[in-house]
Amino acid sequence: MVEDEAALREVAGRILSGAGYHVLTAECGAEALALAVRHEGAIDMLVSDVVMPGMSGKELAERLVCARPATRVLYMSGYAQPVLHSQGTLDPGVALLEKPFTATDLLVAVRSRLDD
Repeated sequence: MVEDEAALREVAGRILSGAGYHVLTAECGAEALALAVRHEGAIDMLVSDVVMPGMSGKELAERLVCARPATRVLYMSGYAQPVLHSQGTLDPGVALLEKPFTATDLLVAVRSRLDD
């Protein structure tokens, strides 16, 4: 779970942990990549904000999936999907959870990506 807003990162992490997922959290792309290098187990999914300081969620996903090809990606954003696509921030057809979201929205989106 990579999110630069601490409160959202904590809440989303608790929601996923409460549902039985093992969650690693980071506040930025560089921290997430460093965490992935240190983590010996599998990383089944990256849940990442799209717009973050330093490194976009798209760049983070590309770098993480290059190192760990089995990792699925779910993006989160407060921007509408058409805006992100028109700006070239995200490619069409990617999995995007729009903020604000409920606990159910998050759990359904994660399960859906894992089942793809």
